Amino acid sequence: MALLQRKQNSQGLTALGIYPQGVAVVRIGAGENGNAPSVELWDYRPTAQSKSLVNLLGKLSLDYGLDHTRCITVLDDQEYKLILTDAPDVPAEEVPSALRWQIKKMVDFPVHDAAIDFIEFPQPSGAAEVKRLYTVVAKNEAITRRVELFSDAGIRLRVIDIPEMAQHNLVNLLPEADKPIAMLSFHRHSILITLHYRGLIYLARRIYIGLDSQAGEHGVSGHYQQIILELQRSTEYLETHYFDCPAVDRVVLAPSPMATKELTEHLRNAIDIPIMELDLTQILSWKVTPPSSEVLGRCFATIGAALRREGVRA
Repeated sequence: MALLQRKQNSQGLTALGIYPQGVAVVRIGAGENGNAPSVELWDYRPTAQSKSLVNLLGKLSLDYGLDHTRCITVLDDQEYKLILTDAPDVPAEEVPSALRWQIKKMVDFPVHDAAIDFIEFPQPSGAAEVKRLYTVVAKNEAITRRVELFSDAGIRLRVIDIPEMAQHNLVNLLPEADKPIAMLSFHRHSILITLHYRGLIYLARRIYIGLDSQAGEHGVSGHYQQIILELQRSTEYLETHYFDCPAVDRVVLAPSPMATKELTEHLRNAIDIPIMELDLTQILSWKVTPPSSEVLGRCFATIGAALRREGVRA
């Protein structure tokens, strides 16, 4: 098991998301003939319904044959770090090892005790010859804990992803995906801002402001100005660093109890860019009954992960 497997595979994955309130399982089939991808399986079970998390996952495994299905899960925002680094001038297969030594003073744990991977992104206009990339760093302890939890429940976990990539998968479904898009999503301890253009991630940054995912509107009401400032900086980044790119076309808010009408109005009044609230029932086709908007928002990253079309690296 490694982080961010890359080998392309047209077969879909079954995504599982673990949350304080419950566990979600979702499988999304590829869209055909220009149609939206189709949600073929959806289930969400509160943790209160089971004696333990392993027991709950085990029931899901039995119900949906997850011991014979390739599954994916997404790390929590405190289980990994995304660090901007120089791209090592080494063969592709040696990049993770080279990055391990490059970041050893940038993390607060031994680099030998870490899973390392990376995300490439377009280089800014007029940038120096040194290429930059995002290095993904997760403690092996976090990876092992997740793998063992699923293994004990009889689930065939094959890919572990991060919210940035899940978010990117959903942006690519938007009709406006051929234009620069900023997306803002809310997580247990932070807010994630990403910039996307023509199938590529241009920027990923987090705002750590001590959010409580259970606090709803009260979780963000004291942080409006900081959110607005960071969003402005992010959208301006594209204009100031990528001269050939158009300006950001719109800001998309991921569904969340914290994406309140009040926050939306604050953003619209402060930023001269259209603000769009993402509706997962519209950009996806549902063969099953969609859950409530609250549950959809909670499981946003899991749904994005289920859109991935990649498999296990040989």
